[in-house]
Amino acid sequence: MKIGVLGLGKLGLPLAYVYADAGHEVYGWDVNEDVNSALINETYTTDEPFMKDLMREHTVRIASPQWITDECGAVFIVVPTPSSKLGDFSDEHVVAAVNSLIEGRTTVTHLLIVLVSTVSPGTCDRISADLPEDIHLIYAPTLIALGTVIDNLRGSAIQLIGGSNSWMPLAAKLINTVAPRTPPAFMSYVSAELAKISFNAFNTMKITFANIVGQICDRYEGANVSDVLGSIAHDPRIGPQCFTAGAAYGGPCFPRDNRAFAQAAQGVDTLALKVHQLNEDHIRYICDLAWSEDIDLETFAILGDTYKEGVHHRIESFGDKLREMMGMQGQEADSLEDTDVLIIALPLHQENLRGKVNPEARVVDVWRTHGYLADEVREYVAFGRP
Repeated sequence: MKIGVLGLGKLGLPLAYVYADAGHEVYGWDVNEDVNSALINETYTTDEPFMKDLMREHTVRIASPQWITDECGAVFIVVPTPSSKLGDFSDEHVVAAVNSLIEGRTTVTHLLIVLVSTVSPGTCDRISADLPEDIHLIYAPTLIALGTVIDNLRGSAIQLIGGSNSWMPLAAKLINTVAPRTPPAFMSYVSAELAKISFNAFNTMKITFANIVGQICDRYEGANVSDVLGSIAHDPRIGPQCFTAGAAYGGPCFPRDNRAFAQAAQGVDTLALKVHQLNEDHIRYICDLAWSEDIDLETFAILGDTYKEGVHHRIESFGDKLREMMGMQGQEADSLEDTDVLIIALPLHQENLRGKVNPEARVVDVWRTHGYLADEVREYVAFGRP
């Protein structure tokens, strides 16, 4: 089947190549001509796992939206939906992508559009109301995370399918070609829109609760947050995912989906805004662990700039937020070898810091993964008292 993908970013491009790997003939287009040129000239670079192999083995051809409309049986829209000041999502790029497909068609009588971008509740109903009768819109957001995009596309626990027409099973069948073990969940547009942001909003609450338990463990001699959370996570009603005390949540989805969930509530009392505040408080809590009134500490260094280990993206990263807050307190950044305070913001499992840290430094290990430093520095502080 010929498939089109509009939007070749962090999710759109992996999606295009996953469908190419499943045997489909895939055509893509991005509003950024530099992206299109890089793909045509085979100079596009990415550190998303498995992408380099897929790009060597398959080809995603660049074509205009007009050509894609006429030649492809289905088109995925994976464009940005930036947050507004209120917290909801702008549908400007989604509407532009849909219009580019409608305005460009010359021979197609029926077209399946699968919208993947996260949108606010009510968006798909508004867009579909203005579509011609032979344009069929399905909302099928993905539950993915950067660093595991390929695996997530091929095997999520559930696939949301939102719509109100007979083309929903066809969309599910198409998605099933790349994720054969992922069951579809059919529902209305607005239910799928709410399910997507609710999923991430719930995970932010889970992360925040884990960090609060870590803060409580810091108050009690002999407490170990890994033991506390690790034991109760065995209960299937809780589970281990997103349930490790450490960094405040960040990244491209959790913060903005949490704000969108709060905005969607429109006056209904939810935990979303409180969770957001507690998340900000946790950043301040880690900063407070770094300083001591009885030691002259003037400089700091932070290891772990990205929002998650294994990816290069720094979108709302914990490390950057720590750096900003420390700077606002008047502290100065320094090198690893000379700093007074080192905060290890990511687990950094593959990093050996022996002999690399100022022996007079205080080290705050947010994820408790470098305990060997206790014998090498002035003071080693592990969040959650391991």
